[in-house]
Amino acid sequence: MAYLDGLNQKQYEAVMNGDGQLLILAGAGSGKTKVLTTKIAYLLKEKHIDSREIVAITFTNKAAKEMKDRLSGILGEDVVYPMWVGTFHSVCGRILRKHIKHLGFTGQFTIYDRNDQKQLLKEILKELGWNAKNISLNGILSVISKEKNSGVSPEEYGAREYYYEFPKQIATLYPMYEEKKKKYNALDFDDMLLFTLELMRTVPEVAMEYRNRFRYVFVDEYQDTNRVQYELIREFSALHENICVVGDVDQSIYGFRGADIQNILDFEKDYPKAQVIKLEENYRSTGHILSLANRVIANNEERIEKNLWTKNPKGEKVHYKQSYSDDEEAYHVVDQIQRLEGDYPYNEMAILYRTNAQSRLFEDALMRKHIPYRVIGGLKFYDRKEIKDLIAYLQLLVNPQDDIALRRIINSPKRGIGDTTLDKLEKYAHGKDKTIYEILPESAQVTNSGTTRKLLNFYELMENLKQDVKKYNLTDFVIHMIEETAYARSLEQSEAIEDKSRLENIESYVSSIAAFAQSNPEAGLAEYLNTVSLYSDTDKTEERNGVNLLTIHSAKGLEFDVVFLVGMEEGLFPSKQAETEHEKEEERRLCYVALTRARKKLYLSSAENRRVYGSFECHIPSRFIEEMEEEVEKEKDTAKEPSVQRNTYGVKDQEQLLGSLQYQGGLNEEVKIVQRKDNGPLREGDRIKHQTFGEGTVVAVAGDLLTVSFAGKGIKRMKKDIPQIERI
Repeated sequence: MAYLDGLNQKQYEAVMNGDGQLLILAGAGSGKTKVLTTKIAYLLKEKHIDSREIVAITFTNKAAKEMKDRLSGILGEDVVYPMWVGTFHSVCGRILRKHIKHLGFTGQFTIYDRNDQKQLLKEILKELGWNAKNISLNGILSVISKEKNSGVSPEEYGAREYYYEFPKQIATLYPMYEEKKKKYNALDFDDMLLFTLELMRTVPEVAMEYRNRFRYVFVDEYQDTNRVQYELIREFSALHENICVVGDVDQSIYGFRGADIQNILDFEKDYPKAQVIKLEENYRSTGHILSLANRVIANNEERIEKNLWTKNPKGEKVHYKQSYSDDEEAYHVVDQIQRLEGDYPYNEMAILYRTNAQSRLFEDALMRKHIPYRVIGGLKFYDRKEIKDLIAYLQLLVNPQDDIALRRIINSPKRGIGDTTLDKLEKYAHGKDKTIYEILPESAQVTNSGTTRKLLNFYELMENLKQDVKKYNLTDFVIHMIEETAYARSLEQSEAIEDKSRLENIESYVSSIAAFAQSNPEAGLAEYLNTVSLYSDTDKTEERNGVNLLTIHSAKGLEFDVVFLVGMEEGLFPSKQAETEHEKEEERRLCYVALTRARKKLYLSSAENRRVYGSFECHIPSRFIEEMEEEVEKEKDTAKEPSVQRNTYGVKDQEQLLGSLQYQGGLNEEVKIVQRKDNGPLREGDRIKHQTFGEGTVVAVAGDLLTVSFAGKGIKRMKKDIPQIERI
């Protein structure tokens, strides 16, 4: 039994555990995939179980393929082939092909992806006479998916009372969407799981077939299961009750997708005879990194206690640096990458951040140093749709002859202007040897009155913005443009998760313009576009040996020799959107996941001052830094003695940065002092009002710095003599 060689004591116990229910609580880097595949191999090879009696459910096709490959290496492909190994969707798909006739579909059903779903919604909207160009299809589909997975039928959703237009629209669309899919013999991804569960519960012969067949049920990443997946697992294992789940409570980070941490927390309650085996030996990280991770996650209440340890060397302590500004933070990280370059290849280094929008500063800093990089699980900052759209608006203002820019943004946000209209305008413009923008005032010649009105509104918008360029400094103009075009407003009205990320990217983009304006106070819009075009065109190819940039969510399952965990600030990480204790604990689990991605070196960083929508906010270090205590080596007083600021666009004295803290707008605008109601010194417990954050309570005073708690905005640090605050 050579395939059992190399197992540690706990891994061996898990493999040899007999029939019944088993929870393998597998810490990060503890070899869970090896244990799961070895356990299945042991059943087949030594216990002579028929491979057709085993179902192993993974969360990705990649994980399923890896499991099959490992098993084939031990047992041979002929043995592994009959076994059901796959994602929930692939397993359910096989069942549905055979039995969906019981639900009024045929086995030749089509599976609709997101684009197909959108096309179906457009068809429904057309039947209703609604304009699809003015409705967020992604938002509608996100709500329908959430309601379906919560067990809310179209009828139940429609029976509720709504005061806003968006849910009223969904109440109309949801039942029509379901009816159309059935008419077309089509399923979406949610249906695949829900319909399988319905078959298992309502068609006895189907339930009996698969309860008999699935003598052994294995589930990987059990902490990521939602309620529907949980119920499916219960159904599959109901007869034989041989179920083995592998997971880690401390790595449950997908609550926003519907994952329910209670599934793994309640495993022993659901299966009173279950055994729990903890895999706590880590093969990935150094001792210091693991001590740090253990200390942080121990602050969570929603967990099953475990403590990672390793035979690896202790390694060097984890480093933490608080920089004066977010620009400084980015350049500190890039400087460190350059120092490590001789010891570690770029592709073994990773910069992890909480939100996609944070990548911009690090991308800019890496490009300035000509260091190759790749963004994993997303687009590079200047390739993201919303950024390309905003740049296209600016390009069209500077160069109205740019038909490419016009085509990109004339219907973004949605204005009901389609490709057919643009093709007509283009043909008409070519006949007159003009650009599309030039003939917009004549659009009545080729379009109907309704479309003409939309085109003229767009033309008037752009003409007004051309005049407004002269009235504002660069930063304020871009903010004004975003407001006038309703670009951000259209995203704010959406329920889709990706649109919330786009809003964060827009905030980061405005901050990048403010940084450019600060370093180049005489530069105008044309100069800015010349500069940004160089950045957006740099290094278009993905570098194989590049530094990895990715969100912490995208880093799950990956590991690197060197990890930089950035933006460790209250309101950013943990996110200000995490308001309940349950949500804050998920943020802490996310921190734990980030820390345990590092093999050899781990660097943590934060900024005392961060640009948000063009203005600086004072930030305090994340609570997670405090929880690390002596496990982290801090660089002292870095924020008190600011070094020269090295931002993306040039070199400026840090004094200028400090001065800009007193501005809400741009560099050339006069500061209006807000008269305080009481000129006495602010004290702990005083209530204040801030022009941006609203009302808040002073929780600490240190010298000339205030720490203020704002309702819904989190904790902020600021100078107490800035003009944006008044006592209330």
